[in-house]
Amino acid sequence: MKTKFRMDRELRLSVDGELVARGSQLQGLSSRQAVAIILGGLEKIGYATRYVRKDGIIGWRATEKFRENLFQQMQEAIDEGAGSGDEEVD
Repeated sequence: MKTKFRMDRELRLSVDGELVARGSQLQGLSSRQAVAIILGGLEKIGYATRYVRKDGIIGWRATEKFRENLFQQMQEAIDEGAGSGDEEVD
């Protein structure tokens, strides 16, 4: 039986990014093993949490700590872009 990792959108994007960034470190592992390692690491630092649905299905979701960090990074990127001097002036 093949099991899927059920994740919310924010967490899925983060895991996919980590798979790409850490590709060489995860060589030799199945994709399931690699995802499990990444999710375990995110859980350890408080960015992901497991939950069980009423039907017994286990899933993962991003924590509020993860979302706050993501929002802060987005704000910093916007602020850096605003101060880059690439704006047109009439």
